[in-house]
Amino acid sequence: FDLMYEQVKALKAGVAVEKPIYNHVTGLLDPPELILPPKILFIEGLHPMFDSRVRDLLDFSIYLDISDEVKFAWKTK
Repeated sequence: FDLMYEQVKALKAGVAVEKPIYNHVTGLLDPPELILPPKILFIEGLHPMFDSRVRDLLDFSIYLDISDEVKFAWKTK
């Protein structure tokens, strides 16, 4: 969670970050993705709201309760 916190904090400060990409098929990390600071930052996934440090950086949040079937389909895409 430390990396997520540091990267969200950096993006909010206008600094680009290299986000690691986990490959659910191979179980390995793919090459990182360069994320430039956007005007509006969208964060998705199961974990962003878990860490209070990350939550404190968010200006607005929406939680979607997604079915297990949809979650599985996302991971295997």
